[in-house]
Amino acid sequence: MSAGIKTVVIEDGTEVPIEREPLPLPLPTSKDLTALKRHLSTNPNVNLNETAIETAVGLFINLPKVIRIATHEAGNDGLSSQYVGSTHLLILEGEADAEALSYLLGSVRLSGLPKGPQITGVRDEAGRLQAQLSVEFDSVAEAESLVDSTVRGTLLDTGAIYSESILGHGVMSPVEAVLVESRFRDGTPSMVNAALYDGTLRATSAAWVRYYDSTLSPARNIERVAQELRDALTTPARKRRARYLRQAEAANLAYARSGLTMPVLREFQARRIPVRLIVGAQFSDETDLDELPAAIAAAQSIRHISVSPWREAAKDTVTAQRTVLHLHQADHVSEAFVHLTEDRPLSDEEINLLFPGADPAMVTDRTGHARPLWRALIIVRTLTNPQVYDEAKRFIRSDQGIATVRPHRYAGFIGVLVDLPWRLTKPQTTDTARNAWRNGGVLSEGIFADWEPVFEPIEELLRLAQDGDVSAQRTLQVLAGTALLADGILTRDRGSKIGEDGVAYRATPPVLLASWIDTRHGRLQAAQVVRSFNHERAGGSGTSRAVGVDYTYPVVDDEGVPVPSGQSYRMLIEGDLFEQASPQKAAGRHEQVSAAQRNRSLSREQLNEQRRFMIVDLIGRAATIVQQLEAELADYPSKLPEHPFGTRADWKLIRSKVGDLGESMILLMPPPDPESPLLEPEENDMQDADGLEEA
Repeated sequence: MSAGIKTVVIEDGTEVPIEREPLPLPLPTSKDLTALKRHLSTNPNVNLNETAIETAVGLFINLPKVIRIATHEAGNDGLSSQYVGSTHLLILEGEADAEALSYLLGSVRLSGLPKGPQITGVRDEAGRLQAQLSVEFDSVAEAESLVDSTVRGTLLDTGAIYSESILGHGVMSPVEAVLVESRFRDGTPSMVNAALYDGTLRATSAAWVRYYDSTLSPARNIERVAQELRDALTTPARKRRARYLRQAEAANLAYARSGLTMPVLREFQARRIPVRLIVGAQFSDETDLDELPAAIAAAQSIRHISVSPWREAAKDTVTAQRTVLHLHQADHVSEAFVHLTEDRPLSDEEINLLFPGADPAMVTDRTGHARPLWRALIIVRTLTNPQVYDEAKRFIRSDQGIATVRPHRYAGFIGVLVDLPWRLTKPQTTDTARNAWRNGGVLSEGIFADWEPVFEPIEELLRLAQDGDVSAQRTLQVLAGTALLADGILTRDRGSKIGEDGVAYRATPPVLLASWIDTRHGRLQAAQVVRSFNHERAGGSGTSRAVGVDYTYPVVDDEGVPVPSGQSYRMLIEGDLFEQASPQKAAGRHEQVSAAQRNRSLSREQLNEQRRFMIVDLIGRAATIVQQLEAELADYPSKLPEHPFGTRADWKLIRSKVGDLGESMILLMPPPDPESPLLEPEENDMQDADGLEEA
């Protein structure tokens, strides 16, 4: 166990590892409460009535930070945006008192709950829609019954309680809430609560941690938790605030006197919960009271898909986005970095912060968006910073419920952030690239070491790298490696790859890139890759899945000059990278393969199989060449006097040969076969392609 990890023994004797000792609970002051209320009331993006604003103020406990987010100055504030259909939600993020969250909206995870209340939108006195909801019950007892059923149903759900995780890490993934006014037909005065619409499992597990009594049976503990949360529903905000201050002061004092005892740990880890609270909304139809309820229902469905489970890349994308927001909340990354990961246009101040000393024209385009490879460089360097890396891993373990996040798996979460600018323009290679990122991507050991990005034009960057500048070499590795992964040239390590496209030996992407960038020839090739990369077009090697590509990469010799092949240049394939990284190792392996092939006689069936694959490969290469010639048409006849396909006779000859080949294939058609043809795409491949848009 790491020297920095403590253990606390819980009541049943189990040791719980505590990687980072929790901080004392914050104690909000009257001054901060007044300031937050004032800033929410004057922020033009917040549309809540006065009672709802008071409830929102009473929810948060880390007030200085929440005040900064809520402050609207010079047309800007720190509220987060979320688009759900045509509705634009504005969200205030911070730490909440767990007992201030209610369960009035039930839980989409549970079946068999009592029929929920009718939910509608709310208008202010001027008839404008507000960013809050209204529900109607027969009585307070009916509302309490819904809370009770939700809490009990959640705690009785198999695997729902993960108290050890909360004791070890706290609640790390934010819950999501909206302000709800409950009205009662029996004449009881209405009340406003912050109601959960996502995160009931996390909040209920935290309540279990707070109220757990080792002397009681599980059934009695569930009863106790349900009773406490029922009572919290109707507790007035002022009384709840006073109770929080009293209990937080007691826990902080006990910590100062006796250290991290079990009661203190339960209070510190489970009393505060990160929350995303809807405080503003922009509606497409101001007359529709059902628009906000529909938007929240859609937001729920995004997170609770049971009919079509998310693919791995989609889940990684959501976790990666949540991780960045968590790092921002924890002050590990700047708001400018959040904007960079979301691929937003950057202000001049943000460009200077993210790319210090760089020429803005080199690292951003005319719209203010970061150029994709430079964007990838900053994402990789920021998320591999040791402090950021440790905190991000902690959050990912909590969010995905996994025990360990190793570097190669961590790279997968970076990959889905990096590919945002081109995931739609490179559909043939995006899945291949994500698999390679999950196999380590560009994250070699050196990337986690001490270095700084070098913001120089590619020629100067290459010169520095060739002179031995480690930071320049790491920068070049990330830029070129990202491009090679994006276009499916560098793929994941798998045993069957040996011999394919000239690959001579096994190596994961980060291991190969590290040895490749350490050679002079590899650095020359890397510079050519960076020059050739185009995020708006599909690139690659013209083989395998990336047959229909708009551009390819030239192989360069040991002087950095493209190697000619006929009238063009030789295309870069994965095997070239292996040979450039270690010529001796590649040569030795090729000799072993050649000797093995000489000593092995293939059957006629095996030879025919090789020939069929060769046909597919050659047709793919021919298609790539046709596309290259087609691209030349743009300059004919203004800059190119000769038509790319030559004379009409040349064109007819090519077309005739293609037609003859097609006729031959028809005449050679095999008889019907009940089994799948050898060259038919695998079912999993089709599912991967069909599911690209989900991510």
